[in-house]
Amino acid sequence: MSRRRAARRHFLIGACTLWMSALLACAGAATVCAQPAPYAPPTAAGAGTPGPTPLPPPVPIAPPDAPGPAAPAPPEPATPAPDYPPAPSAPAEPAAGAPAAPVAALPGGPSAAAAPPTAAAGALTPVAAAAAPPAPAAAPDARQLAAIEAESGAPEVRQNGPRCLLNGLCFGPVLTLGLLDVFGIGAQARMDYWGVAFDYQFVHFTASDIPITLSLLTVEGRLYPFGGAFFLAGGLAWQHASLKGHVTYGGSSSVPPLDTDVTGRVNVPVLKLGLGLMGRSGFVLGFDLAFGIQLGRNTVSLESDLPRIAEVVAIEQKIRDRADKWVRAIPFLLQLNLIRVGFFF
Repeated sequence: MSRRRAARRHFLIGACTLWMSALLACAGAATVCAQPAPYAPPTAAGAGTPGPTPLPPPVPIAPPDAPGPAAPAPPEPATPAPDYPPAPSAPAEPAAGAPAAPVAALPGGPSAAAAPPTAAAGALTPVAAAAAPPAPAAAPDARQLAAIEAESGAPEVRQNGPRCLLNGLCFGPVLTLGLLDVFGIGAQARMDYWGVAFDYQFVHFTASDIPITLSLLTVEGRLYPFGGAFFLAGGLAWQHASLKGHVTYGGSSSVPPLDTDVTGRVNVPVLKLGLGLMGRSGFVLGFDLAFGIQLGRNTVSLESDLPRIAEVVAIEQKIRDRADKWVRAIPFLLQLNLIRVGFFF
């Protein structure tokens, strides 16, 4: 409150001072106008008629205690300026009906307007703007973070691909349900873009009273070109067929009675090519289609040392016929695995 009162006092004092200065200036102007103007020397050629010269600056007078004809009081000592800027004051206007009279130019002085009055003793200085807050530090980029992790010895964490027991290598058992070799069990392992597979598939059935067992043993490599479930496969397989026939003979004078089995086997090496889909880690599902080309002879080998009687020859011929139908007569092998189920660790 004391600062506001002091500011108001200075404002009133300054207004009274300007008002008294304006009155004195008007009185001096009236006195000058009553006297004849002195002779002014002509200006340089081409300059034309000299214009009116400005009035000299008014003499500052100490402000009185109150407006009026009373004697001016001595000025009070200046107080420190307040922290806030003062309200702007309107400039003093000359009294109406008192035009400014031309005054002779001072020798050696320029013909210019009067200098503006100096600032009052109680004028306030503007306060300096507050300093701007410091800019936030820029966040480190990926390279700086990598350098910080390398210096701190933190282990590098791979972002793409799931994690398994052996980091990026996932492996586990797989069960298969197929079309030709129906049942299967095996194991598979894979990285992001390559893998290996081992399968043993088999089926057992009877055709024309001949029990037949087919089995397929496969070892193949796999390429995952996109790093996902789709793969291309290539490897070697071993197709095996086992056929059995039963012989019953009552015996004769030269051949004893018979009641035994005759076994025939076919083994065919196969070049296997395929494609399919398979999961990456955890619980996985998949299916694939394989095309196998026979690489060797597919003859039937019979394990029998029985006498060459009609009953034995008939069973052997039946075994060869079944082998020709199921193994030997097919130059290629088509294996469709409808579903594979497994779990990769």
